[in-house]
Amino acid sequence: MTVASETNRSGPYTGNGVTTAFDYEFRIVNRDYLKVLKANAAGNETVLTIDADYTVTNVGNSGGGQVVLTVPLSTGQTLTLLPLVPFTQEIDLENQGAYYAETVEKAFDLSVMRDQQLQEQINRAVTIPASEDPAQLDGLVHDILRLADSADEIDIVAGIAPNVTTVAGIAADVSSVAGNATNINIVADLDPGATGSLLLAAEAAADARNILDAAPYVTTRAALKALDTTKDQVAILTEQGRRGVFVWSAGNWSTLVAADTLEGVYIKANTVASAAGAWIRAHGNQPLNVLWFGALGDNVQDDQPMFAAAYALAKVIGSATTEGPCGSVWGPPGYRYKWGATLNLDVPVRLKIEGEIFYTPVAGAAIVVGATLHTARGNTQYDIDIGVMRAVNGNGAAPTGINTGGSIGIELRDVQFSHIRVEFAIAFTYAGIYANASNNVFTGQHIQDNWINFGEVAYCGVGFLAESHGAADGAFQVNEVHIQNTFGNWCNLVVGKAGDGNTNNNLFFVSAADSDTGGGNLIVWSSYNFLQFGYIIGAIDLKAGSFYNRVVHQVGNAQCPVTDNGTGNLVQNNVEGTLSQERWQSSDVAKPPINVINTDGGATVAEVIAMRRRSPTAAANDGGVAIAAYFFDDAQQEILGGRIRTDMPTVASAGTNYNMRWLFETIVGGARAVRAIIWQGLTVGASAADQGLGTVNVDTGYYKSGIKVVGAQNTGWTAGTGTALKAAWAAYAGQTHTGAYVQATVQALDDNCKNSSQRVKAIEDALRTHGLIN
Repeated sequence: MTVASETNRSGPYTGNGVTTAFDYEFRIVNRDYLKVLKANAAGNETVLTIDADYTVTNVGNSGGGQVVLTVPLSTGQTLTLLPLVPFTQEIDLENQGAYYAETVEKAFDLSVMRDQQLQEQINRAVTIPASEDPAQLDGLVHDILRLADSADEIDIVAGIAPNVTTVAGIAADVSSVAGNATNINIVADLDPGATGSLLLAAEAAADARNILDAAPYVTTRAALKALDTTKDQVAILTEQGRRGVFVWSAGNWSTLVAADTLEGVYIKANTVASAAGAWIRAHGNQPLNVLWFGALGDNVQDDQPMFAAAYALAKVIGSATTEGPCGSVWGPPGYRYKWGATLNLDVPVRLKIEGEIFYTPVAGAAIVVGATLHTARGNTQYDIDIGVMRAVNGNGAAPTGINTGGSIGIELRDVQFSHIRVEFAIAFTYAGIYANASNNVFTGQHIQDNWINFGEVAYCGVGFLAESHGAADGAFQVNEVHIQNTFGNWCNLVVGKAGDGNTNNNLFFVSAADSDTGGGNLIVWSSYNFLQFGYIIGAIDLKAGSFYNRVVHQVGNAQCPVTDNGTGNLVQNNVEGTLSQERWQSSDVAKPPINVINTDGGATVAEVIAMRRRSPTAAANDGGVAIAAYFFDDAQQEILGGRIRTDMPTVASAGTNYNMRWLFETIVGGARAVRAIIWQGLTVGASAADQGLGTVNVDTGYYKSGIKVVGAQNTGWTAGTGTALKAAWAAYAGQTHTGAYVQATVQALDDNCKNSSQRVKAIEDALRTHGLIN
């Protein structure tokens, strides 16, 4: 976060005896980085102490927050708020170590805050004009010191100067007063009145306080309960962590007193039934602070009961329903909250824990959201914001597996339209976050339409795990999940489980998915999910049964190997491109699902589609690549209609001695056969040229079983003349000739010679027509 404002102080604010909350208008990153000064009418300043005198809200907010005093600022007093950034630098960047931009940015922010703090002090310093010689400062300081030595005398004279002037002007009146000494004595004998007499007679401070109706200070809740509510209506509790102003309120508060088991807000008086009245903390619209309920945040005491007590009271105050948060519970920053049990949230709440949670059990979840089924199926609208969650007895080093009976950071069960944010989850043996819609706790666990944000998830069994039971009832679906960095988990991200097609239609955005410790980086069992990774290293496994998922990332296949045993999944990166099946669908025959267009105006051939086969072994490439056409048969079953493929049956080395062939395969009688139908001219050979529609131009010749049957055109023939015989004719069978030739025999020979020559002429014409001779 940047430091965009130059504001370096707030105040001074003037007290009115009622207001307790005052704005600080600059950003602080730690509640201790704020100096709170209270000044009385004389200008004497007191530095207030955090927790004892005030609390701080919205630490880290760019616009600042509020300082809330435990006691209202009195009339005549002022309050000034200043930054108090320490002059230390504790960030140690190792050479070639991990680089976290946020860590460096935080150091820069602190430097700017420190500069603004110094500028505020300079603004209050005595300075000389820039045009003056700084050497003159020595003389000025010497004169100031001389005056300081006579300060007492100067103060005396200055203090009585008006009086001296006045007395000098009323000398005659002074003489008159001296003549009225008797009357002055009468005034001295006047009765001070009832209140004055009581005050003069009071022997104890408590008596004087009761007379003046001043609020008492009590150090314990026991002392608060013991107050006489007929005399005291306001009290100030100074018990550590529970400090605050309590107001006596008549009325039936029995329900809230009973709900507030740890006396954070509602406290029963010893001598008055809660149905008649109670002491109530004056906290305005502030969230319920777990410190009021006894949390210490020292990582020694178990603070989970205090969070549970604050949540239980919030449910009663807010008349909890299944829609909208019932109230707000706050764990202030700067504390380490040890938890020895699960915090179960069964109705919506705003829970903000800015400190760290140290979860000690070896099983179960630190927080369960939607712990019981919301039968109304309403919009649950939880607002959960957690700083750091640690499994104290979790994975001490890189995990070697997933403990399905182990610890969980946050478990989601029945949650809708909610906001879940965790800054850091570490060392949980089962999962950092478990989106559990598997119905393994109660029927109808449904997680839908939520916004889930994780800062970092590390050293867990699974970083993020989502499982479902059924699409209609018990599914993790239509959620948006953001993860800044997940690393060092056995498996970083698991979407679904075996047989689960209902963890679907979710968006996952992961800035960095660093190396897992053996279980794989991403495992997808389910369907219709979109997952985008800025950086990822480790295996992606799309399991059998997964379908139509989309995975997009920015690294190569060698760094992020992909196994896709699903249907219609797509894995795409910016190195190899799409690594698994991509499908397009259209129901309009006039609108092809794919249009590839090149608008280059050059004469060079534009390559618009490239198919590549990259088998690990050379021989495997011989199978080539193909374009296949599938159709539905009459039973609406998809069948192969044909293929166009190209292969290289021999490959010696790159760029030399290799052959390529095209094969047009059709289906005949249900079996695939190599056939070809040419609708435009086909050229075969290096020098052959396309001769137009329906032609085949062969450079050398046609072969049958290795024997050349048609070759190049035979030239040198002179065209025959005469009539060609194409009609039917009987081949001459021959006859026996005797010594005497008769006319019929000679005529028969003549006729057959004529017919034969005309048939030869017809064959010659045919050969010439088809270009075989010339």
